[in-house]
Amino acid sequence: MTRIALLPLLLAAACAGTPPPDAPPSGLSDPPIRPLMVAAPQPDPVAVVEAAPPTAPSGLVAIARIDNPLRTWGDVTMMFASTPLGGLLMTAGQLGPELFIESSLGPALANIVDLEKPLDVALLDTTASTFVVSLSVAERDVPRLQERFTLREQDGLFRVEGFRMAGQRGETPPLPCALDMGDRQGSARLVCASKKEALSAAPYLTQVVAREPLDVDARLEFPTTLFSTVLAEQRSKPRPDDENSAARVGAQVFGDFMSDVAGMTVDLSRAGQNIDVGLGVRFSSRRSPLALALVPAARPDQPAPEMFFRLPRDAGLAFHSQGASREELTPLRKLLHETLVASVVTDGYDQGKSSELLERMGALFLGGGPFVLAAGMDRAAADKALAAYQSKKNAPKAREAARRSLAGWGVVGIDTPPGPWIAEVKQMLALNEEIDRTHKKPATPSPSKADRERKETSKLVLGRAPATLPAGTLHIEERTKPLTKDAPPAHTTHFYAVPEGERLWIGVGEDSAAVLDHLRIALDPSRSAQTLASEPAMAALRQPGATTGGLLSMAGITGLFASGDTPEALDEAAEDLSGLASLPSRGEIQIPWTVVSEVYPSGAARWGLRVRLSSPLIHDIIARVMR
Repeated sequence: MTRIALLPLLLAAACAGTPPPDAPPSGLSDPPIRPLMVAAPQPDPVAVVEAAPPTAPSGLVAIARIDNPLRTWGDVTMMFASTPLGGLLMTAGQLGPELFIESSLGPALANIVDLEKPLDVALLDTTASTFVVSLSVAERDVPRLQERFTLREQDGLFRVEGFRMAGQRGETPPLPCALDMGDRQGSARLVCASKKEALSAAPYLTQVVAREPLDVDARLEFPTTLFSTVLAEQRSKPRPDDENSAARVGAQVFGDFMSDVAGMTVDLSRAGQNIDVGLGVRFSSRRSPLALALVPAARPDQPAPEMFFRLPRDAGLAFHSQGASREELTPLRKLLHETLVASVVTDGYDQGKSSELLERMGALFLGGGPFVLAAGMDRAAADKALAAYQSKKNAPKAREAARRSLAGWGVVGIDTPPGPWIAEVKQMLALNEEIDRTHKKPATPSPSKADRERKETSKLVLGRAPATLPAGTLHIEERTKPLTKDAPPAHTTHFYAVPEGERLWIGVGEDSAAVLDHLRIALDPSRSAQTLASEPAMAALRQPGATTGGLLSMAGITGLFASGDTPEALDEAAEDLSGLASLPSRGEIQIPWTVVSEVYPSGAARWGLRVRLSSPLIHDIIARVMR
């Protein structure tokens, strides 16, 4: 079992509980959010009625904005000079944005552009094959525009019909262009498009987009219309006849979630020698179960919980979360219950008892509240086992050792009274055994392709808790057996629930010794040097305000998704891990990230992720891409 396969179990258990350059990435910086719904003002009989702002052009796919193209280009060439891209960037850097603009628009138009002011680009059509670019006009050149160009007023813009300068008289611009003189000093814009018809988008760029503040170096914004198109296409596709009920419900949940999405932004900012990357999602509402679960009404002043800093330091992924409330999780809990009951009844299980079991599981594992989670693996052991497998691919023991080395471990911490929680799990195990005893094989085989191709079967049993763990510890074993020849051999996954006062720690993994060792790191104060509290990158995560925050690394994520269930998967894992070894920092650089969410009184909401990319990490990423 890979660590990515363990995550659903860990997350389910977890849900049962409860700047300047050196500043931490403290969440999504508010992007200029166009109102989702604006209350109409009451007209004043004596007031002058202002014209409504231009609406977004038809077929808008994205808006790209760069605050200062010249500065951004200089930052890019300097930051990447010592990477494998350095030579290419140095060559391109000699050209720079000035020469690029000149080659695209010609010298006459390029000479009036101020590339130290924002540049905006609209991408149109579903393939983004049509573009409209809006550039700032240097203030010194505004009084002389009519002397330099032949202009024709049309729809509030001055179309550039030709040039008046000596040597260019009679010539036309390489692209259709127009000038918006603006309504205040410094607001004049040059707008050019890939085709003449696209200039109809110019008023939106110059009168709406250009007036919005840009507090990052670059931003890419995807509007509501794009998500409506994606949703319509997704729902119009026919579903496969052999698709199981879970897949159908998953498609419905995704569709409902996309109906709530009102827009998305991706932004970049330089922070000293680092780069801050932001992803923001705007929601018109939280009607869907997934939106309620992922975008909770969190407390903005809540710091990271103390138990987060007690997680093992060698985790490839570690994070804390305030979590959604029990009420916010109710629609998702109900949906999952209905779906799973329908599925198990089709498989021949008793409906009443199965419904009871699934309802109790939902109440326990999707009860809401804060939690912390860490997952990792022994990379050195995995490298060794995979190398041995590569030299002895036909040896079953070598293959099984390689598979087990990728299984990894997981640890979860929950602030909940352990006694009632553990007692409820034991009762559910007993009920599950009773359901298994009364199971009747269905007369008609399942039409689901996933069910037909199932390769393993598993059984849950109570195991003996180690004497070295606190009294009351629960140990459950999931014993898995193969159903087909190409399935992994029989193996056991261990689940430990360990009480600590009014807190519960949970450990999961195939390697019982590794799971127990990482649980003891969290439980034993004398092992604080092995916890996240001693990790330097944690400084970026100690500030309050994040709904969720954590650390990850390239190596950790690679291991998390590595699988050893098939020979092909083992070969891929070996290639991926050996590729990490050739990187400058071996993929071990920790990446701090934070998530914020906010729900507005109107029902709209926002969700934002910020990730800090350090210079060594950027070198690793580029080396991996260029490999």
